[in-house]
Amino acid sequence: MIDVDMCFGCGACSAICHSEAIVLKNGICGAYIPVVDAEKCVNCGRCREVCPYNERNIIRSVMEEQEYYSVYSSEEICMKSASGGAFRSIAEYVIKDGGIVYGAAYDTSSNDVRHRSAADMEGLEALCGSKYVQSFIAADIYRSVKKELESGRKVLYSGTPCQVAGLVRYLGKKYEQLYTADIVCHGVPSASYWKKYLYELDDKKTVSKVCFRSKEKQTNAMEGYRLSVEYDDGIVTEIPTEKCFYYMAYFSGLSLSSVCTGCRFAAAERTGDITLGDLIPENGHQHLNPKGNSLVIINSCKGRKLFDEVSRSDERMTVRKIAQREAVIMNHSLYKPSYEAAGAAGFRRDIEEMSFEKAVKKNIGTKYDVLLFMPFYSGKPENVFRTLAVYSMLKEWGMTAVLTELPLQLRSSDSNAHYKKDYIQRLIYRNCPVLPPLNDIRYSLKLTQSARMFVLADEPLWEYSEADKWHLFSYAGDNISRIVLGADLSERLEKCSNDLREEFYDLLYLFDGIFVSDASMSERLSDILDMETELLPELLFLRDADFYYSFFGDLSAAEPELLYVADNEILSDTVKCMSDIFGAETVFTNSYFAAVLCILSGKNFFVSSEAPDRLLEMMKGYGLGGRILSDDAIPDTDKSDICSALEQIKKERSVLLSKIRNSITECLKK
Repeated sequence: MIDVDMCFGCGACSAICHSEAIVLKNGICGAYIPVVDAEKCVNCGRCREVCPYNERNIIRSVMEEQEYYSVYSSEEICMKSASGGAFRSIAEYVIKDGGIVYGAAYDTSSNDVRHRSAADMEGLEALCGSKYVQSFIAADIYRSVKKELESGRKVLYSGTPCQVAGLVRYLGKKYEQLYTADIVCHGVPSASYWKKYLYELDDKKTVSKVCFRSKEKQTNAMEGYRLSVEYDDGIVTEIPTEKCFYYMAYFSGLSLSSVCTGCRFAAAERTGDITLGDLIPENGHQHLNPKGNSLVIINSCKGRKLFDEVSRSDERMTVRKIAQREAVIMNHSLYKPSYEAAGAAGFRRDIEEMSFEKAVKKNIGTKYDVLLFMPFYSGKPENVFRTLAVYSMLKEWGMTAVLTELPLQLRSSDSNAHYKKDYIQRLIYRNCPVLPPLNDIRYSLKLTQSARMFVLADEPLWEYSEADKWHLFSYAGDNISRIVLGADLSERLEKCSNDLREEFYDLLYLFDGIFVSDASMSERLSDILDMETELLPELLFLRDADFYYSFFGDLSAAEPELLYVADNEILSDTVKCMSDIFGAETVFTNSYFAAVLCILSGKNFFVSSEAPDRLLEMMKGYGLGGRILSDDAIPDTDKSDICSALEQIKKERSVLLSKIRNSITECLKK
């Protein structure tokens, strides 16, 4: 159906298979994957239809404006819950109303986590509280949900966003009495990792109870997690986060599934009617109850109806409506996947040969080779694809690279700058590891120790506020190598004050290699800095057209003889425009990005004389000045000049890639 390393392990395909040809088994690193019995398979295609991997198959349930709430149920409920007890209160309401609840429960007989149902308070107990292990969902669970719904019974189904998506795809239609709750998911380690850790903790005893968020010794809501394991002899082992190697591996990203680090569901659009998680305020303990608060996000009208009913019926609940920013700023998993740790690959290898503790100790301090600073958070699709091109280039060279993004407060109070990114911007999160936003200088200092060198690509430092400019590089130690890659600095430097310009020149002295995209600026910097600079015309040219089209799967656009593509159209619907460009015979545009795609595709195209100067200069530089038109009249031409330009770009690319690789490799040797 899909590549194994892209599978969520939701089990929807197994449940939909009438031939019982698909079963979930342990795959790579112990993660659950579907295994097909070819002899039983009848090629009906239901498994492909139900699979939620394809973005177009994901059914969202988002209102125009989501609502955000802080919830604290009661001290008694909170002590038995991971955060403020919101899930327990909602589930209790559903059960008292004659409904049934489905969620993840810890199974002490097998020491793994499995989805099960609860129709009374005793059964509900097992579904409450967080479990930091991938949950197994048997085919019978899906079928049971459908049977209950068909009988008219109210159902509350909870799980990770991908698990909720799997259920929705399996059901295939909407049920008014179905309520879904997805969690703010940081990612899941496999059950095999958990079992290995538990076995090494004490292999001579039988586990009778596990609590991943014990609160018995917790003094405040911001205190770290405590893992509590109770054995059948009554002995309880409790381990705080900083001493728990399982949590070290989890929160550092070492043990997360590779599927989770490219998660399609870590986005503002949610799969559930409500979203549940921890409320983690930006500034300390304000508005927090000592034992934790739940974050509740209302995503649909059904979710709002259920939450209103619960709030009115449960006098124990303290509900406070909060702003989107307060909910999102410390909950990075609401808009991006967890990033893969630099030592994750090493951990996956070592865990097969050594103890869990040794594998963690060996890999947890591993540094990335390269820390990338690039402006992918802007609204321009070319910036997103430049980032993808540079990251993939480093990855192909065998280097571990990670990106970082601007602090949220540098975008004023607009959390949408990070939260509600469009499809194109989210390509970065799905294909590149991205560190959380830098929220203060202390984190910036810590960040400088996470990589062996920095690459500043496409001038993102100009996006920083005046108060915070350059601090990332100013505070980095002298042992950190730095390279500027593809910066277009000429226009920026002309507009800034003399003092700021001099300050910027001083900053450039810190860099070991400088590749700029403007020939005159290259010569100017060489004179001013008394150091050699390289000319890198355009980062997009580091890849051919197929690379950029590959992010959209099969492009099946109409094939117009002549296509008009405006820059604002590219910004508003990049996917459609790229598909249209791919299928068109001739393109007329004022878009820089569209023109680059046409050159790389060898496609017949023309540019408006009203296009940005940078585009017109690029056209002239590659001998395409004859394709700059002052009106819409398209002349008859052959494509020899485009072929010539493309050949020139290929030669430049070969030389530049060699120079960039040598420069980065030399820096990493220091």
